[in-house]
Order: sequence, then structure tokens, then C-alpha cells
Amino acid sequence: MSRTVAPPRASTTIASLRSLGYDLPTALADVIDNSLAAGANRVDVQFTFAAADSSVLVIDNGKGMSPEELELAMRLGSKGPLQERSIGDHGRFGLGLKTASFSQCRRMTVRSIERATGAVSTRRWDLDVVEREDEWWLEDDAATPTADTALSATPQSGGTSVLWENLDRVLPSPNDPAAHGWFDNRVKTTIEHLGMVFGRLLGGQGRVAIYVNGTAVKPWDPFMQTHDATLRLPEVRFAVGETVVRIKGFVLPHESRLSSAVHRRGAGPRGWVSQQGAYVYRNNRLLSHGGWLGLGRVEQRYHLARVRVDFESDGDMAWNIDVRKARARVPDVLKSALRREFDLVKARALRVIRHRGSATSPSDSRDDNTWVWQVLEREKGTFLQVNREHPVVTAFLATGCGDTDPEMLLRFLEQALPLATLQAVLTDAPIDHTGGHGSRAAVEEELVATLKNAWRSLVAAGLPSDVALERLLGVDPWRSLSGTREQILGELDG
Repeated sequence: MSRTVAPPRASTTIASLRSLGYDLPTALADVIDNSLAAGANRVDVQFTFAAADSSVLVIDNGKGMSPEELELAMRLGSKGPLQERSIGDHGRFGLGLKTASFSQCRRMTVRSIERATGAVSTRRWDLDVVEREDEWWLEDDAATPTADTALSATPQSGGTSVLWENLDRVLPSPNDPAAHGWFDNRVKTTIEHLGMVFGRLLGGQGRVAIYVNGTAVKPWDPFMQTHDATLRLPEVRFAVGETVVRIKGFVLPHESRLSSAVHRRGAGPRGWVSQQGAYVYRNNRLLSHGGWLGLGRVEQRYHLARVRVDFESDGDMAWNIDVRKARARVPDVLKSALRREFDLVKARALRVIRHRGSATSPSDSRDDNTWVWQVLEREKGTFLQVNREHPVVTAFLATGCGDTDPEMLLRFLEQALPLATLQAVLTDAPIDHTGGHGSRAAVEEELVATLKNAWRSLVAAGLPSDVALERLLGVDPWRSLSGTREQILGELDG
């Protein structure tokens, strides 16, 4: 039998590797994975806009690499998918550093200073050279003043810097007058993505800090675990081959429990509806977010349901992780169990939406009188009824209009209309959560106005001003204003 070595053509292979589906945020996350695998606890990302000379620089304070290790790291497939990896190694195929970089730029230079020896080494891929000469020429210097200046920021105590230049995929039209604004927008999107992907590692497990242009990236918790109204379901565990998969469901607070700022942040990069569903983590690093992993449909009524799915790197083969580490496929043996857990958290989320933030039905709740509208389940179906025990309604029934402005009462009922409940009960069509009043800021202004009118009525009836305010801030629809209690009380007393 005769054999022939048939290496892939450099020019065509590079073109293929540039089209694996990365965008700028996922590409940078892949580069940062290498920094974390090298033991870095700080990573700095610097975006520099200079039209055609724009660049992106990633600097870490990891252990660095020897010249031999750097050359190996710059080769495609430097570490295979079957090789055992440490718990902090977020790599998979030995391709990420190269394919992520190639997807965004035509020149990628890496300088590393080995912590143990102080050895300095530099290697560069220039795709113009590779494609022109159709050879895998890996250059061993950084012979440009721009690269030397940028790479001089590599920590002398040990670390690695990755420089991207000729950003043809990041800035396809660098001289366009709108290019700078578009570049800045990509920076903002990247910051949001990094805060989501590495959220559990930023200042938490692993104590990692990531900075973008000098500003610390803030972690984003999709499960709002610090909010006391978040419903946490028990964690369940399933064995899949040699690894254990941990599943924990969360039902986020009803919007009536959230301030405007907290509500905006809870929506995440893609909004409340799209961010519902499963969040799959490998070694505490987010792989995929939103959607139900092919086991269910994204629907408006389940927008409060989110599920955390955890596994370690020994489960890579079972989950069929892709090169970008942006997709995971559910193992067949886990589908039934995962679907069951998804259905459970969806049901609990639907219950919270129907009952305006309560984890139980109104009939089971100890604060029945806090809800303006009650959801009643009868044999003939579900219907809504004004709660006669609500303090504002009670005062109105006892005194007629009295000191209560009839227009104020109508506005009060409009604001308290449970749109999400109606959505869950009647239809799956999108709804306007502002109730036709415009932006959330406009809604909050309306709520404050009706709160003041209701407060005046209660004070006129003999309640102390602070007691009246506490009573109103504890009930629907004014719960979300509790964060501005002192400001409102000052305005009312004034």
C-alpha cells in the first residue's frame, strides 16, 4: 500500500476557517478562554478606532508561554478534543485562538512572556501572506512599530497579549463616516456579551476581572438570584455517561416587583421573551443562552422562566460542543428528564404571571388584599374580579367618592390591569406592558401621580402620612415604586 501526505491548501483552508460563524463578541470570548486556561485573573481588552488602522488588543496576566509553547499554540489543532483538560480550561479543539482571530482580522500577533523564565517570544499570522504564497508561514517577529507599541503592554511578570489588526470583518468599511459609531456600538455589545458569558467567574467562582477600555465588565445574572421575589426550584442531578448534569429552575419576579432599572437589566441583551429558557454552562462558562434547546417553543407567557444547566468538561462529547463554544446539543438520554424540568418551571412561571407576582394563587396567599385584580378559577373557566379588600377600593366603597377623585380611581384601575395575566390566560400574542401609556418612565410618572391622590385620600381619612404611604407602597400597582419611598414621602410632605 502506498501513501501520500496530503496537507490542506493554506489559502482555501484559511478562507473556510474564517467562516465558522463567529461574531466579534463570541470571538473575543474564545480568546479570553485561553487567558483563563493560562491562570490569568485579569484580562484587559482595548479597542482602538483609527479607521483602517483600528485594532483590538487582549492582554492577560497568566503564566505565559515559552517560545516552543507559543509556536505550538499558534498551530491549528494544537490540542485535540479528546485530551483531558483541567477544570479551569475552557478550550475544546485547540482551534479557538486562531479561528476566533481569523474570523475578525487579517493579521494576528501574539507576544508571551513566560512567568517562570522571563522568556519573551512573538509569533504572527498574516493572512495576506498565507493566501498570496499559499503556504502556512508563521512569522516569528512583530516587525511593525504599531504592533511593538501595543504588545509592549504585556505584563513583564508573565502574561500574553493578542493583537488584531486589519479588522476587515469588524470594520468592512473603515473610512465610512459612520464607522466610528458602528465600532463603538460593537464595543457595547461585546461588553454585554462578556458580562453574560463569564458572569459566574467575574468576582465570584474563580475571581476573574475583565476590563474593556479600562472599565470593569459587570457580571449579568440571568436568574436574578439576589432578588427576594425570585422563585428557586430544587436542583436535580442526572448522570450522563461519566459526567453529572445539574439542573435548577428559576422563576423571575413579576414586573410589578421590579423597578424600571432592574426590569431593564433583567431583560438581558435580547429582551425578556427571547432570554427565557435554558442557560447551559460548562465549567461555569456560559455556552448557550435562551430558548428551550429544541425541547419547546419560546412563548410570551413563559418569559419569566429560566433554567440553569451545568456540566463539566468531561461531558463535552455527550453535549457535542461546537468549535465556537456557542452551541450545545442535548444528549438523547437527557431529553426526557430535561423536558420534564422545563415543563415544571414553565408551569410555575405561568402561575406567577397569572397571579401578579405571587408564587401561589390568590386564594392561598396571606396578602390577598394587596392585589387589585383577583384571578378566580371556576368550573366554567378563569376570570378576573376587582378585589373588594384592596385598601383603595375599600375606602371608595365605604365613602362613595368622598375625597377620592373619580378620574383617579379610573386611572388606578387602568394601571393595575393585569395585562400579563390576560396574556397568559387568553392569547399568546405579544402585548404592550406599558398599558398604552408609552415608555416605562411615563408609566412610572403616572403611578406616582395616582399614588399621591390615593395618599391624600387616606390622610384625609385620618391615617398618618408615613403609614398611608407604607400601605400604598405595599400593594398593587405601586409595589415597584418602593425604591423611591423617601423621595416620594418628601414630595408628599412638601
